Amino acid sequence: RVTFRRFFHIWNRIGERFPDAIPDMEESAKCYAFERPTACIFHLMRVTEFGLRAFAGLLSIEDHNPNWEPIIRKIDEELKADYRDRKYKGDRNFLANASTHLHAVKVAWRNKTMHVEKINTMEHAKEIYEATCGFMRYLAENFPQKKPGIVQVIRGALARIIREV
Repeated sequence: RVTFRRFFHIWNRIGERFPDAIPDMEESAKCYAFERPTACIFHLMRVTEFGLRAFAGLLSIEDHNPNWEPIIRKIDEELKADYRDRKYKGDRNFLANASTHLHAVKVAWRNKTMHVEKINTMEHAKEIYEATCGFMRYLAENFPQKKPGIVQVIRGALARIIREV
């Protein structure tokens, strides 16, 4: 059995970086606890999609609800492009690690969960739970933070001034 206590601190970090994923993180844990592996995996794929959406923003993909394939394709294009032509100027290894994981998840789990190609077991759910935790933790710890805009900078400064008064 998966001991969810060991994942709690990981989910916490992921929830801080991707707060909209929290309901699906909670549902995946409940589904696992009640031995509903397909439902658990479904929610885990939704958790992973929050990471995908973050990549859509990072790579300036204008579709507000992009599918997996265009995002993965764009990540791979960034990896092949010359540095000066890339939208993402950060660490190339970050993109390479994400691409590897997303290709594997899409082919091995996501497509098969969204279609009736296979019956999932609790062992599958455990493997996918651990892989999703690992990938989303990696994103939470390594995804580039947006630099605050001028409005956020001013709000932060005003908040500090008000606390001091």
